[in-house]
Amino acid sequence: MAYLLAATVCMALSFGLIGSQLAGMPAGQVAFIRLLIAALVFLPFARGAGRALHWRAALVGAVQFGAMYLLFIHAFRYLQGSEAALLTAATPAYVALAACIFGARFRLVHLLCIMLAVAGAALAVWQRLPWQDIMAGVLLMEGANLCFALGQVLWKRRVDDSRCMGTAYAAAALAVLPFCLCGGTCAPTTQQWLALLYLGAVPTGLGFWLWNRGASRVGYTQLAVMNNAKIPAAVLFSLLLFGEKVSPLPFTAGCIMVLAAICISAWKCRQNTP
Repeated sequence: MAYLLAATVCMALSFGLIGSQLAGMPAGQVAFIRLLIAALVFLPFARGAGRALHWRAALVGAVQFGAMYLLFIHAFRYLQGSEAALLTAATPAYVALAACIFGARFRLVHLLCIMLAVAGAALAVWQRLPWQDIMAGVLLMEGANLCFALGQVLWKRRVDDSRCMGTAYAAAALAVLPFCLCGGTCAPTTQQWLALLYLGAVPTGLGFWLWNRGASRVGYTQLAVMNNAKIPAAVLFSLLLFGEKVSPLPFTAGCIMVLAAICISAWKCRQNTP
């Protein structure tokens, strides 16, 4: 659990930082630079694991980090950091659903939690965005949540070796490279480079290493619930440190719906998830 808590602290600041500093950069370029930095930090520790394990780590990394980041970062074209953080509330339900692949019992309540969390987050941004932008941001974030949840479960079941994190990051960087080249690039400012270096080394590199290490040491119940521990801190950082503006009434109502989804998901996970 300590690994998951430390990872939560590392990740909480990233939502507001992306929204305030990097939202105008191409998503493929931001994803590639972050993953490349993380890979350079962790590849020196990749010795010792077997070749088959590194191949599995590469496949999981391409999904958990590569596909997730492409969708996640592109969503910031439509969402502020606080809104993106709210939309991660459905991730525990995705973790529970992904666990069904490995024998956990399917339960309709997880789908209902996803729908409630997504509806609440959409309500929170209702007055700020036109309908088509809301849908684009929501769909991109939910795709990112699904990739991240599936990656967590696959890592826990098929890899579970922290020596392979460098391989996972490198494979994810290679997976997003074509999107980086095709989607265009821009020259980051000094401030953007500092943000990218921090995001690549801390939330991506250290944060996800801590997260996957912690995920391998807890049950699906704790893993699912801990996915939402970062939401309060991420929302507060985005509003207080980065000066994001929200419509008070719909944002509050949306937060209440998201909180309800979190509580229901946590309660049902404790009851039913192995």
